[in-house]
Amino acid sequence: MDLYTVRAWVLLGLYILPSSGLAEWQCTGPFGGSADIIRVARSNPQLVVSAARNGLIHRSLDSGANWSRIPFTNEHGSILHALEIDPTDANRWYAGVEGGSERVSGVYLTIDGGQTWSRLSEIAGKVIWSIAVWQKDPNIVVAGAADGIYKSSDRGKTWARISPEANKALQPVVSLALDPLDPQVIYAGTTH
Repeated sequence: MDLYTVRAWVLLGLYILPSSGLAEWQCTGPFGGSADIIRVARSNPQLVVSAARNGLIHRSLDSGANWSRIPFTNEHGSILHALEIDPTDANRWYAGVEGGSERVSGVYLTIDGGQTWSRLSEIAGKVIWSIAVWQKDPNIVVAGAADGIYKSSDRGKTWARISPEANKALQPVVSLALDPLDPQVIYAGTTH
């Protein structure tokens, strides 16, 4: 094979690879609303949860082939900013909510895959924008609020503010991630 032929194959390969590497996308639902949040359970990859900002939540138990609506406590009466699934328990979900009043805002928890919800009392009243659960120990949960960052070491039973109250640069915290090796390292995204 001469140099010209090699170049021709390389150029042809570069031309074909991008077009053949594209996946075909399929719309599987749920239909009739937006999908602002999509989560796949680590402990059960067939569980896919889709949520809209208005609190409409749908669940698929077969990787998105079929969907069912899940009741949410303050559906249409609040803004659902965050939804996370416990990495070891596919039935345990956390939802971060902003309501029209302190009686609605906070972190909501379901331990039965969305069938029933309860608002976690120690963080009740806080406008919650983001939630992260540490993969190695799901007891560690952090919540990004309008006024800073809160942390729980007992799966949401108790919470402590861990960001300085006077630090306006950490307000609001709209996205969070925990370092996979060290839960003391928290990445926080703000609107600034």
